[in-house]
Amino acid sequence: MRFRVHHAGIGIFGVLQLYNFFNYLRDRVPPQHLRVIIVSFLLLVVGLIGVIIMLSVLGYVPFLTGRLLSLVSHVTSVCCITVTAIT
Repeated sequence: MRFRVHHAGIGIFGVLQLYNFFNYLRDRVPPQHLRVIIVSFLLLVVGLIGVIIMLSVLGYVPFLTGRLLSLVSHVTSVCCITVTAIT
């Protein structure tokens, strides 16, 4: 992904994939089991986000490094120096 405009396209694609997968599950799985699957998935996502935040607070995962900031932010051209390698 070279440009920030690609992030939106990938996000929309991901949301559509999740929506279609949910519809597939809704057709194949009984409602009682579907509720258990959805709650388990949400708990897994919340748990993973919590673990990532905890590891970043403890210093094991560098959360906002210069490389990550240069991918997400448009302000980095002013405040971060991007190192490029010439091969």
